[in-house]
Amino acid sequence: MPRDIPINTFPRPPLGGVLIERNALQKTLSFRRLEQQARQRAKQLVKDAQKEAQVLQEQACREGFQQGMLYALQQVATYLSDSNLALSCWQKQLEQQAREMLGASVSHPETLFLVLDEWLSGLSAADMSVNIVLPEAMKGRHADVVSRVAGENGGMVHIGYHPGTNVIFRCGEEIAEFSPAEFTDVGSHRLLVKNHPALNGDCCRLSRDALARFTEYCRTLDRETGEQTPDK
Repeated sequence: MPRDIPINTFPRPPLGGVLIERNALQKTLSFRRLEQQARQRAKQLVKDAQKEAQVLQEQACREGFQQGMLYALQQVATYLSDSNLALSCWQKQLEQQAREMLGASVSHPETLFLVLDEWLSGLSAADMSVNIVLPEAMKGRHADVVSRVAGENGGMVHIGYHPGTNVIFRCGEEIAEFSPAEFTDVGSHRLLVKNHPALNGDCCRLSRDALARFTEYCRTLDRETGEQTPDK
């Protein structure tokens, strides 16, 4: 029988004469795969983070723009409201100035003399007794009053004074009273309202309508902003 020839069971060494165990080689390959996967995962996380940051930035820009628009519109609405208040204030100042000018005119002695002359010219009897009550401010013109009344009327003339501003005439059964304050109120009203009936109304209506439209637009934009904002 042939002799048993022993067979070398040692594995063939790799190139370079370095022996690498199978388990060590598998572990090395596994570590490399894990490292590669980790790197890929890290790259993906970075990309996702960049995308999310960009989305958040764009959203912040949109929200900032919308908030800026809302603020601007609210400022316009406030301006319109303030314009209404300013218009009302100017209206009152204009009325006051008109009242002061008319009041100074009708309280002037010459104006009161014109009123007195007109009333005396309308008397039915020229020889009747006349009673006139004038403001105390006209005491310095007493002689002028007497001469005017004497020239228009042949009867007795009684002239008195009072601390008010009205002029009161009495002749027999006829009584008349002139009120500078009432004349001033009526005159200023006619000057500012009746002569320009549409101006003040149009200004107020224009501001009021514009304010209502801007307020509604602000509310609509505010609702749209709330609907577009995601829940945190």
